[in-house]
Amino acid sequence: MHDFSAESETSDPYAIDLVKFALRLGSGGKKFVDGTLEKHLAQLGDCVSIALLKILQKSQLKDGRTVRDILPIIRRSFSSPEAIARDADREPRITLFVLECVLGQTQEIELGVEIRQTIDFLANLCKGPG
Repeated sequence: MHDFSAESETSDPYAIDLVKFALRLGSGGKKFVDGTLEKHLAQLGDCVSIALLKILQKSQLKDGRTVRDILPIIRRSFSSPEAIARDADREPRITLFVLECVLGQTQEIELGVEIRQTIDFLANLCKGPG
């Protein structure tokens, strides 16, 4: 298993290795369940989108299969807002921007719905309780 400890944060502040690993495990619509990976993804929050932008090429962000692979990773990164390590990453500003850009590029209606659902999920997190 990979080392996703706090020590690796100094050499990989955007968790690029973690996100690459998650992409490999979940590529092609495969479901992945790895407790350690899930725990560390839940600590990323908005940082996940910085990692995705550093990992993926612009053309990949237009590819429906790739977009379908990143949506669950984004959701997992915001699945436990209280677990997000850095306060600055608790608000999904960069992630919402990335998703809006990707949504504007997609031609697939079903994929557009999936992206919109993820945007709504994140927007509801921003509202908080009440």
